[in-house]
Amino acid sequence: MKKPVDQTTAQLLDEETLEIIGANLRPTALAPDRRTLLRSRIMDRIDESHEQTAATLVTIRSEQGDWQEIAPKIFKKLLHIDSNSGVESYLLRVEAGAQAPAHEHLHDELCLVLEGEVCFEDVHLKTGDYHFAPKGSVHGVAHSKTGALLFLQSGLAA
Repeated sequence: MKKPVDQTTAQLLDEETLEIIGANLRPTALAPDRRTLLRSRIMDRIDESHEQTAATLVTIRSEQGDWQEIAPKIFKKLLHIDSNSGVESYLLRVEAGAQAPAHEHLHDELCLVLEGEVCFEDVHLKTGDYHFAPKGSVHGVAHSKTGALLFLQSGLAA
């Protein structure tokens, strides 16, 4: 049974002829200058691909970036702002004894405790715990007896 012909890629030769030609092709050695040119073109394409990929990746080392004090004993390190979605990712370093006032969430917020412990009234979070606060939810007073390092992702403040 013949395959339907796609008019945009219609073949000039039938399958049997193509198979005969393919079966009789023999590899030939490229002249050294042609091989060098071809290799150079391939490597240039690979380099371009790596540059494009590297341009989209962001790495911030632990010793890089600035910590801004946003409240007594609470410091924020901005990691990334996605202006398309209006979302920011950041770290919060909460020193032992720190407290933050009750607050309403204007956007969804996710939180992962990387180190230490933090409490939002009756919600106690420790290393490895994940916490999600949907838009409109209210957190009571937050505090940490031990200190903590948190990863947060939330909408940008208006």
